[in-house]
Amino acid sequence: MRMVWLLVAEDNGDLRETLAEAIREHGYIAHTAAGGAAAVRMLDLADSLPALVLLDLLMPDVSGRDVLTAMRSLTKTRDLPVVVLTGTDAEGWGLSEFRVTEILLKPVSVDHVIQVVRRVLGEVK
Repeated sequence: MRMVWLLVAEDNGDLRETLAEAIREHGYIAHTAAGGAAAVRMLDLADSLPALVLLDLLMPDVSGRDVLTAMRSLTKTRDLPVVVLTGTDAEGWGLSEFRVTEILLKPVSVDHVIQVVRRVLGEVK
């Protein structure tokens, strides 16, 4: 049986590690990317794709919107579920064209993120 893994792309190190640890505690594998460029690189090089991407919008190197553009332009990542995490109003980011699964406004509780992950994944572990 193949383990389900998730990608946490978040430039805030404390939040990134807190989310990754919570994901692991709930039986999933968590890989992390400290920025958008690293997230795109991980998705490009991955042997298997994550079941879900948790994606920050505001990152210093490559924005979450640019990561979404890259993901949706490639067949292998086109349909991956993406939950956006943002501390800003997501309305102005034009995310509707990217089929974002959910947008969570920071600060967000880790418990709420895990609830969303479990719902999106259909409770699959």
